[in-house]
Amino acid sequence: PRSAPRRAAPAAPAAPAPPLGGSARVDILIVCAHGDRTAADAVRKLLLLDEPGLVVKDAAAWLHALVDVDSDDDAIRSDVVADIVRQCTRVTPLLSKSFLTDELCSEFFASAFLLARSGRRPRAAASLALLPTLEPILLESANIPRFMMTVQYHDCRPAGAAAPDRLFARLAPACFALASPLAPPASTRKVGSHTDATGAMPSGGLGGAGAADAGGVDAEASSGGYEVFISYSHAFSASAKAVRELLLALRPSLRIFLDVNGGLRAGTSWQSELYAAFDGEAPLLTLALVTPPWIRSAVCSEELALAMARVTERSGALCLLPVVPVPDELRQPMGCVDPNLLAGSVEDILISTHWATCDLSWHAACARALAVLDELQPPACVPPDPVEIDEACGRFALTALQLRPPGRPPVLPPGHAQAHVHLVYNDADDDFAAQWAAALSDALTARCALGAVRRATTAIEVDSAHAFVCCVLSEAFAQDAHCESLLQISIMRQRQEGGTLLSVADAAVPLPASCPRYIRLQPRLRLVRVATAPLEAAAALFADALVTRLRLRELGSALAGEEGAVAQRCAWAETKTVLVVVGERDAAADRLSALWVAARTKS
Repeated sequence: PRSAPRRAAPAAPAAPAPPLGGSARVDILIVCAHGDRTAADAVRKLLLLDEPGLVVKDAAAWLHALVDVDSDDDAIRSDVVADIVRQCTRVTPLLSKSFLTDELCSEFFASAFLLARSGRRPRAAASLALLPTLEPILLESANIPRFMMTVQYHDCRPAGAAAPDRLFARLAPACFALASPLAPPASTRKVGSHTDATGAMPSGGLGGAGAADAGGVDAEASSGGYEVFISYSHAFSASAKAVRELLLALRPSLRIFLDVNGGLRAGTSWQSELYAAFDGEAPLLTLALVTPPWIRSAVCSEELALAMARVTERSGALCLLPVVPVPDELRQPMGCVDPNLLAGSVEDILISTHWATCDLSWHAACARALAVLDELQPPACVPPDPVEIDEACGRFALTALQLRPPGRPPVLPPGHAQAHVHLVYNDADDDFAAQWAAALSDALTARCALGAVRRATTAIEVDSAHAFVCCVLSEAFAQDAHCESLLQISIMRQRQEGGTLLSVADAAVPLPASCPRYIRLQPRLRLVRVATAPLEAAAALFADALVTRLRLRELGSALAGEEGAVAQRCAWAETKTVLVVVGERDAAADRLSALWVAARTKS
């Protein structure tokens, strides 16, 4: 059997436990490394200055009072850490380079992260009241792990090396937000306010559109969700903000999804907020500000795919607003990847589409966008066909995994590469996952790929630099908040590295329309679990592509120069596509062009 040592990681916290020693609930728990004590003291002073009645505690001091950190068993310490986190209303880690190397700080963050994620699904109000929120403060630029980057933070980094470091001034906006009530009345809630003391966009924030900014309207309190989603690159955040102001001037009650300068409330999962914005019941207009950075952004590409899905379902519309000219090189095929292999992918549609520069005034463009929104009628919505979407995503995965030129790559030299495959699945899919793991393990063994095929249950495992992630998608997976969180971390890796995430699903059970759109549009191999031969063929396909990815990663450009050898490549190994546009490539490109032409001519 193929096995590998599992890295110790805290398990998902259980239901909230009674306070230790009968103590009262703590308002804010500060988690910091020893080198950041000065910043922690400043945070405490600012919190108590704003709200003198707050109960603020230091995580390390609290833990040392309960256990002997140096001598007690790690399991006992982990249990106490989880109990401490359960007693807190807010957990505030002070992220820095020292924080990332402190084992105790990482343990507190992981415990709060898992417990906060467990409250994303509907449950009793009494249980939700006991769940902590995770609201980090970023003290300095650091190489933050991806699972930490999924949580929106307060950006309190210094303005620059030349500027004097005013610690209290940097921390004051974040502390003011932390000290504010957890759930203010909807009529007084500030939607879309930010806490960036420097005015810079947090690097852990969105790459495209993101946060809720409803122009004074609490969109979450509305049963229908958002009406407009503004997709843009943060290099053009001023343009996005101007478009929002124009839309609100034309229609003050409009519910707009937008992020400018960190508009997401700290502690929220920005990826979850982005994806959920496309799953509302109300008709949704996606207004895309097309620029070169927008085309290059993987997050903006995902927004385009989700918008196209709603257009296909007749529950949404897409308006394109090219802000600046787009260079010709952005419309060329990416590297050596054959664009025909990417039919149905977001990148392929962007490459093949001709973009012009908007020659309308922004006021006229916004007025036209609202007219398009008014034309959308909820009764016109056509529910998606789960079978059609499932088959389209399966066709894309099969095409992307095919080797070019055809043939099997040579086996890997012993000891030169490891192919750790981490499976993410819900307990309800144990049998199906076991069948797939056995077939994939045999296929990798035949190719001399060292490593292991095993289940991943923690963010650390799916974020490993030497692991490939394979999600077993199902309805149970989509309803599991922990599985969904691991998928989103894997998507972040795929955007940056390419060729690190692939999903599989039972061909006999298509994902239902109730699943989030971004899960339904994941590329996936459709496995026939009752037949051995198709399962083995799919495992061989995946193993060939994975070995090719390893060869490209290890040999790099030297691979193409091998004398007498032809470089084996596959689209999956090089593309960063994480969502599939359902429908033929040309038809999707035609729809984009037609929407843009209509926006120009009808105004």
